[in-house]
Amino acid sequence: LDPSSVSANTTNDHDLTFDAINVSDDGNTDSFTVTIPSAATLESANSVSVVDANGTDVSLSGGPDVSGNEITFDVAPDSSADTRTLSVTANVTVTAPDVENETTADITVDVSDSNNGQDSADVTLTVEPAEEDRFDTNGEPGIQSGEVLNAISAFNEDTRIGGEPVESGDVLDVISAFNEA
Repeated sequence: LDPSSVSANTTNDHDLTFDAINVSDDGNTDSFTVTIPSAATLESANSVSVVDANGTDVSLSGGPDVSGNEITFDVAPDSSADTRTLSVTANVTVTAPDVENETTADITVDVSDSNNGQDSADVTLTVEPAEEDRFDTNGEPGIQSGEVLNAISAFNEDTRIGGEPVESGDVLDVISAFNEA
């Protein structure tokens, strides 16, 4: 998963890449389902590509279809082999939820092979609180002028806010958040 770590309340394109090993090469439908954590919002499935171990493109026989936080797509490889190893890359756009602390959740990939073989795997998405959230100390929406001053003071005095040292980039981020309000 790239990126595997994002900031809260941001919308990001992610590349999810995985290998499906020993997929039946019988011309029958093999189905893939990718489930995004329910706290996040799946905005779109931008592309799905499937390539076999020889670098040959394998066409989708269905999808990608988006329903809620699930993406489904199918392949039906048919060549002279009994099975094939497929490398799958799905590019999806996901909006991360608002979090106050670092939060992890699994993205699940389920594969159902035409010969009734099934498997699943998880990959972890980490959502970090928005950087300015640690500077929002008064409970008011957005960053206020007093919080900008607190960030500047903490930087100048080499003190911590939210348990972390305040760097010059943090001060600039807080000023930008104040200006955006």
